[in-house]
Amino acid sequence: MAASDRPIEGPAFNPELMQRHNMQLHIMQLPARQRQVMALKYGMGLSLREIATELGIDISTVRVHLGRALGTLVCVTHLGTDR
Repeated sequence: MAASDRPIEGPAFNPELMQRHNMQLHIMQLPARQRQVMALKYGMGLSLREIATELGIDISTVRVHLGRALGTLVCVTHLGTDR
């Protein structure tokens, strides 16, 4: 088998790392407030109420931002396309 016919493996290619990188790129394309809510929820582990207090917004607004962010990420990751 020629070298060009072999599947890419090993440290040169890590599908999980590539997937994480792609997710980070998609998160960076979210509107600023959606990114903030995502970071506080999943990066810092804050509750929705804590996020609302931290950002000075209503908890229902936090839910809206989180829902929109997650909806966008589900779409782009399942469809494999950018927004």
